[in-house]
Amino acid sequence: MNGATFAKNFLTYVPISCTDSLTDPGVEEALKHDYDYVIMQIMFTECFLPIPFSRKIPLIYATPNTLTPPDPEYIGVPNFVSITPSRTNEITFPFSFSDKLTLIFESILAKLFMEYLSKLTYYRAIEENLWPSEAPDVFDLKLQSSLTIINSVRALEYPMRPMPPNVIYAGGIHIKEFQPLQKDLCDWLDDSGDEGFIFFSLGTGIKPEHIDPNHLSVMVEVFGSLKQKVIWKWSSEIEDLPPNVKISSWLPQQDILAHPKIKLMITHGGIFSTQEATYYEVPVLGIPIYYDQIMNIAEVVKEGWGRSLKWEGTYKRIFL
Repeated sequence: MNGATFAKNFLTYVPISCTDSLTDPGVEEALKHDYDYVIMQIMFTECFLPIPFSRKIPLIYATPNTLTPPDPEYIGVPNFVSITPSRTNEITFPFSFSDKLTLIFESILAKLFMEYLSKLTYYRAIEENLWPSEAPDVFDLKLQSSLTIINSVRALEYPMRPMPPNVIYAGGIHIKEFQPLQKDLCDWLDDSGDEGFIFFSLGTGIKPEHIDPNHLSVMVEVFGSLKQKVIWKWSSEIEDLPPNVKISSWLPQQDILAHPKIKLMITHGGIFSTQEATYYEVPVLGIPIYYDQIMNIAEVVKEGWGRSLKWEGTYKRIFL
C-alpha cells in the first residue's frame, strides 16, 4: 500500500471507526455509569472528547508511544522540530541541516493531516448527533487534559525534551515478572543446545494475508538452513515446515525473551516488543512495516544492539 492510499484510507475510516465505537452497545452501556475521570488515547478519539466535558470530570491522555506532532501542543509541550526526532522515518539525532529541513517539512504535513482528520471526525460526530450543542470546538476540547501518560522511557529518548509536571512516562510498565513456560514449549527450547534459538514475531497487527508469499517462502527456507531453532508466532499453517522451526498462533513473548538460550529476536519493531527486548537484553533484527516501528528500529541500530531489514529487500542473500 502506497502512502497516498494509506492516507486516503485513514481519512475515510478513522472518523467512521470513532463514531461507530461511540455508538457500540457495550460503550453505550458503559456510559450509563458514573466515573471519576476519563482516560483516552490522544489520537483518533475526538468524538469521545465531549464525555469528560459534559460530566465535568478530568481528561487523561494516554499515548501508544512517544509524542508525535501535533500532539505536544495540545498538552503544553514545546515541539522543537530541530532537535526532536520523528517517529515515522529513520533520521536519528544529531541532525544535519538537510535532516532538519526534512523534519520541519514532515512536521508541518503531519500537523495539517492530523488536524484535518480531527475536523473530519468532529464533523461526522455532529452529523450523527453525537456532539452536544453546548460542547466547544474539537480543538478547544483537545486542550482540556489534566494529565498525560506516555508509553515511552524518557531516559531512552534522545535528546530529552522539556516536559511539564503533568506528563508521566510509563514505558515498560507492562513488563511482568517471569512465568514458567508450558512444559512442551520449555522442553523444545531447552533442547536447542549451545546454538540456542531465535524468536520471530510480527506482533498482532501483521496477519499472514499481509505477507507476500515470496517473502514467506524465503523466510521458511532461511530458517530451515540455520543451526538455531526458530520459534515463530504465526496464525496459519505452513506446509513443509523445517524440523527446527515451530509455529504457534500465540506465544508468551516476555517469558520467551527471558529464556537463557535465546540468541535473537526478529521483530516488526513495535514499541512493546522493543521495550521488552531492551529489558531482557535480547539482540534484535528489525523488519519495520510502518509508523513508529521505523524509528524504533532505527534507534536500536544506532545504539548498537540490533540491525534492520526492509521488506522489499528481504530476499535470501540479504536475510542470511
